[in-house]
Amino acid sequence: MSRTLIAIVALVTVSSGLAFADREQRQDRKELAQDHRETNDDRFDYVRLRSLLTRFDQARAANNVPQLQALEVELDGLLAEELRESRHELAKDSAEASRSQREVNRDRRNGKRAADDRRDRNDDVRDANVEAYHLQQKRVIAAELASVARRQDAAALGYRRERIVRLIALGGQELREDAQEKKEDRRERREDRRRPR
Repeated sequence: MSRTLIAIVALVTVSSGLAFADREQRQDRKELAQDHRETNDDRFDYVRLRSLLTRFDQARAANNVPQLQALEVELDGLLAEELRESRHELAKDSAEASRSQREVNRDRRNGKRAADDRRDRNDDVRDANVEAYHLQQKRVIAAELASVARRQDAAALGYRRERIVRLIALGGQELREDAQEKKEDRRERREDRRRPR
């Protein structure tokens, strides 16, 4: 009777471990797919902002006020979309950091010293902090642009151009960080595959 009970407990323990490993691998695949979508989206936004800057400079040089007004509306729309995306990405990165913290806590409870999970947690916390910084920077730029809304004088146009350039720089930074996050998620996936079940 006791051998049967031990066998059942062992079987349940092994199967729950397998289920957890499968769940981790599914999560890894999901995160890689999200990374890919975010990179494509960030690349598209970066190209759109660079195009907007080119058209802005052309309209400014030609003193084409209607075109400058249309570009201001387009910029406001792009920035609103960027703010929405950043809020979404921050929520996702925060959820990943929480999930990684739960994995670290689970390892501690089980008496494991899983450096991989701690490194993953630190990466996820850093990603969330970076995304919070990007969101804050975009909010600042939005407020600064609002201060010169509908103004077409030389000072306002110069101020607006500087904000577009800052958004482009921020977009380039996001693309570099996307590549780093993708690299980290691939490493995490490899580690989860190697982890004993």
